[in-house]
Amino acid sequence: MAIVDRLTKRTKFIAANTTATAEDTATLFMVNYVEDHGVPKSIIPDRDSKFTSKFWQDVITTLETAHQVSSAFRLELMARPNVQTDYLRGVVNPAQNDWDEYLHLAEFAYNRRVHSSIGMSPFEADLGYVPYMPDDVTRDPEFDQLNKTVQEFLVKQDALLKMGQDAMSEAQTTSKPEI
Repeated sequence: MAIVDRLTKRTKFIAANTTATAEDTATLFMVNYVEDHGVPKSIIPDRDSKFTSKFWQDVITTLETAHQVSSAFRLELMARPNVQTDYLRGVVNPAQNDWDEYLHLAEFAYNRRVHSSIGMSPFEADLGYVPYMPDDVTRDPEFDQLNKTVQEFLVKQDALLKMGQDAMSEAQTTSKPEI
């Protein structure tokens, strides 16, 4: 599940099982989004049955959130999730068996990247700055002094972050809606 702030374009990726119910989805939303950002004033979910269910409608109404239904003919709304989908496909391994382990890095890379629609990164639009991440952890003078397991962990995280940044570049060039 991807939640996109319409103003800042900051995106929250949440691992969700395809068999998740409306109640499961509402729980994921509360735990992974509301806890950090509060309740949004309005949402535009896709047309998935989880978001059109009475359960979801009742939760959103009780939270005093306006539920705006996406139109099947609004191309800008249809194109937005495709960018995230294309991006995540570039990060996931071909076997698709470990994608949830790296979702946090994919999200971090996505939110650090400049978005053409706002002229800055979502982090900068939301926080006023882009969180720091070294360009290459192996260039640190003390890297060679680290335990081998720590070195392997940092190299893997760094490689995955770079892969996420490359996937974002690719997704931005291939997911332009034809209007």
